[in-house]
Parts: sequence; C-alpha cells; structure tokens
Amino acid sequence: MPVTLDAMTMGDKLTCLFKGDPGTGKTIAAASFSNGADDIYFFDLDQRMRPLLLHFGHPDLKSYKDHIKFDTYAGATAWADLCTKLDGLISYNPYAAICMDSLTALSRMLISFMLASRGEQGKQKLKRGGVALTQIEDYSGEANGINQVIDALRVISDNGKKCHYIMTAHVIQTSEKSREGKISLSRFLVNSGAKKTVAELPAYFDEAWHFDVGLGQTGRAQYRVLTHNIGTDWAKTALPLPDEIDFTAYPKEEDFNKKHGLLYPMIQQHVKTHSESDKWA
Repeated sequence: MPVTLDAMTMGDKLTCLFKGDPGTGKTIAAASFSNGADDIYFFDLDQRMRPLLLHFGHPDLKSYKDHIKFDTYAGATAWADLCTKLDGLISYNPYAAICMDSLTALSRMLISFMLASRGEQGKQKLKRGGVALTQIEDYSGEANGINQVIDALRVISDNGKKCHYIMTAHVIQTSEKSREGKISLSRFLVNSGAKKTVAELPAYFDEAWHFDVGLGQTGRAQYRVLTHNIGTDWAKTALPLPDEIDFTAYPKEEDFNKKHGLLYPMIQQHVKTHSESDKWA
C-alpha cells in the first residue's frame, strides 16, 4: 500500500557518502554517528582505526569509544569475510550505524580477488614483468562487487530498526585544458576501474558530503564538511543544513559537541532547529 510523506521522519535514517582527501576527518565524523549511546560498526578496509583511538580516547568521550565496533578485512579471505558479515547483518543487525571504510580500499580488494580467482595458470598468461595485469573482466567484477555491497547495506539499514549507513571514499583531482587554454578542475572518487558504477554511486545516497581541512584563524587545523556544491567540490543533502559545517574540536568551548568536534550531534541540532522553527514563514 502506498505511503505518504507524513509517514517519514526527517533525519531518522541517514545514507551518507563521505568523500575527501585522506586525513580530512571522515572516519572520525562517521564514528560520531553512535551518538555515544548505540553501537556503530566499521568495516575497516583501510586498516586505519588508530585515529579513532586518539580522538575518542578523551575521558569525556568514553561512551563514544565504548560503542565503536569493527573488524579489519585484509588478506586472501577479505572479500569472503566481508560477504559473510554482510549476510549475517541482513539476518540480524544490532547496530544503529554501519560504516564501510572505504570505497577506495573496497575497489582494491575486489581487483585483488579477481586476480586471485584466475588460478596460477591464468595468472601466468596475463603477467608482464612478473606482475599480473588487470583485464576488462576484472573491472566488471569490481563493479558488480561494489553494487553487491551497496545493495546489502540498503537492505540492512531497513531490516528491523532504522540504521544509518555510511561509505567513505577518497578523491583525486584532475585538470583539463580547453582549446581556448582555460583550465578546469574536477574531483573524482578514487577506484580501480569501475568508472561508470562509481559515477552512479552518489545517486544511492541522500547525503553526499565533501570533507576538507585547512588552516584556521587560530593557526590550528580546521576541519569542515561541505553539504552543497562549492566550486569543484560537489556535494548534496536532503537535510536543512548550512552549506558548510565546522566540526573542528575546540577544547576551550563550553558546548560539548563543539568542544569535541562531534559532527552527528551537530547535524541533529540543525534538523531539530528546523523542525521547531516556523520554517515556512
């Protein structure tokens, strides 16, 4: 039976693509989605959980630290282990949020799996200088694997209680020069070769935010997330958010969320303020 928009609650389930250069705070921002009250699970493909240990090791953030759960996926069985975990979560999901960290590492994992699947005889035929070469079929396997992961996350997020899901991704900047000599810059999600699939990826997320870091007025690193298109950095949101959110941790702030740079509670506050205000006045 059809439902109406009144049956939906703004912000009750977020589907997020976090993109940006390495070290821009994507994983730390994702960890804040536990809200210090519910478990969040990380598919640790990048093998970089130590930044969470540093950030959430603050005594005030013990509730957040205790709710961060993860498995590291590496080696010959990584893809099989990941699929087994996804299947298990489809049957039963105890988490309030799930993060696939990251798309870039997932692409590399899939290509490695495709190469390993050839067998020794197949590898020898497709080597140059002792290194196995990728083929078009490998990129098709990569694309199918990414689609399989996205489909599983969408099923998991609606299985029982609402569950946020997040995918992080690295970006690469390219430049193109026109005949007139004008140079244009673009940023693309990093992957091995599944260009079409990755280009379509943002369509499967309500939120696609761009993360970056620069030098703030205090002389310290300033972390920000862009929620709308700004210059070459594309982004989108289905929430009432400002174009830019500063989620730098400012230790001298009295506000708990700003003091510790907790992005998700900041997002919640923007949604709450919008809901309580006379927004159509």
